[in-house]
Amino acid sequence: MAIVGDLGRAGGPPQFEDAYPLEWPETVAALQPLLGAATQVVPGHGKVVDAVFVRGQHEQLARWPGSSAT
Repeated sequence: MAIVGDLGRAGGPPQFEDAYPLEWPETVAALQPLLGAATQVVPGHGKVVDAVFVRGQHEQLARWPGSSAT
């Protein structure tokens, strides 16, 4: 189990009120190697998700203009 708080959000995009969103994709990418196929991920909001969801969220964030993702 990984408790990621507001780094993940099921049911909608992450909220960036007090965050630096341009580095968010890189941070999510750094999290991914720590997640196994059976890892349950507890986001800051929404239902418990899995590593596949986190990977999809990373892909979505990496497409944002100005993101630091490669």
